Amino acid sequence: MGKQPKWALAAVGVVAVAGITAAVVIATGGDQAEAQAAPPAVSGVQLAQAPDEAEPDALQANATDVTAAAKSRSVSLILEYKVTKTCTVHPNYPKDGVIGNDIDWQIAPTDIVAWRYNVNSTWSMISDKKYRNSKHPWWGFVHRDCLGTSVGGEHFPTPTSHYPAGEPVPQRILEGRSAVEADHYRTVVFRVAEGHVTNDHRAVKTMGTLRDAANRFVIGNVFGGWHVHSTDQHDHGWTKVYVPNAKRWGWVQDIHLA
Repeated sequence: MGKQPKWALAAVGVVAVAGITAAVVIATGGDQAEAQAAPPAVSGVQLAQAPDEAEPDALQANATDVTAAAKSRSVSLILEYKVTKTCTVHPNYPKDGVIGNDIDWQIAPTDIVAWRYNVNSTWSMISDKKYRNSKHPWWGFVHRDCLGTSVGGEHFPTPTSHYPAGEPVPQRILEGRSAVEADHYRTVVFRVAEGHVTNDHRAVKTMGTLRDAANRFVIGNVFGGWHVHSTDQHDHGWTKVYVPNAKRWGWVQDIHLA
């Protein structure tokens, strides 16, 4: 058996911890703007609203399908930026109690990343171009001061416009580029409403993204070998879950769940 990358070992190494789901308590550490409640037994239903601005994992797993989907969209929403310095990237939002979040993932000035949104004054969600459509996670959180200026050339905000090079990352907080809003930005629901848990030990089969709604903004990642609290809320192939290892509610595509 070949040597496993640290991110894969970290994912497997938390299985035992993930299994202790019945009495999980959520830490409120990390950035003071980020707080999460412990998973309740029942909560109101909140279904996803509209299509995401990033492809679902079922498409991300196939580079050809990703290219086809991108061509079918007339406005680019995942715009690329340069990197100012070597920085660590985390697959889930860094705060107390998050497990398997230090996986030796770095970006450097030779890399190109896509900016998705700013969580707060410290952290941004990015997509690391060198890992896209690979077995390594490519959506993650990085310090905002690691991001440089735009590469430019994408069709945004209109199908006929070209985004300029040399533009800084937007200053907006919890807003990402969108094709469905008049101002071309949409709010990220970083703290997803709780749901009614029907299975508090559902296995995760494969790596996938955690979203703020079905097929919408990425707010974290799940890994094979983890367990989640699955709810009775489903939307077009996505299920609302609570992820103990990430200390976060969100939506996972069903293809990743046992």
